Amino acid sequence: CGVHWVILGHSERRHVFGESDELIGQKTAHALESGLGVIACIGEKLDERQAGITEKVVHALTKVLSDHVRQRLFVHLVHQSINVP
Repeated sequence: CGVHWVILGHSERRHVFGESDELIGQKTAHALESGLGVIACIGEKLDERQAGITEKVVHALTKVLSDHVRQRLFVHLVHQSINVP
């Protein structure tokens, strides 16, 4: 028995620990190359949602992930709005 999946890009990692989109992309590539499945968390902050730029933010995050995936592999995306009631 071992680990088969990893969750990357969770809001705490991004906003508390300062992990950038680029770093999440690199971690995604490394995890896939290591044979792990990836659950990638993407989402906007409350101020971004209120500014009406949710799609822009989610697109940018997804683009960084896709730029790092070198082969046709599945990455599960999980949308989480941060600080949204």
